[in-house]
Amino acid sequence: MNEEFYDIHFEKSEQICAALDLPQDIAILSYDLWRALLMKVPRTPVRLLCDCIYVVAHMTGNRRSVNSLADTAKVVTGFRVRVMSKDKRREGTRWIQTAENKPIVLSVIPDKEALDLLLSEYPSPPTEEGES
Repeated sequence: MNEEFYDIHFEKSEQICAALDLPQDIAILSYDLWRALLMKVPRTPVRLLCDCIYVVAHMTGNRRSVNSLADTAKVVTGFRVRVMSKDKRREGTRWIQTAENKPIVLSVIPDKEALDLLLSEYPSPPTEEGES
């Protein structure tokens, strides 16, 4: 991927955060998280960016609703985004619930308590008996 691709997504992060009246730092952290997760999460780049904005805003105490983020994304990108949707291929989990992605999130925002609070809003998928 070329630098223009990354620049476009950084600008989208800034535009979405500005429209949601979020601090500039949220746009920067969201972009950093997006870069760390790109190609590791089964989401399109714009959808993943919106997920990252939601996660960073939530974890830093600047919560915005999924619907307000989706509406803002539509204005900025031209299409409505389903923020933090479940991945049907992974037993109905969200990417943030997977063991391999939690350390990536914590590498950008090292606040386990904030991550645990965010994760508490998403019930864990049922497990089969005998699994831990």
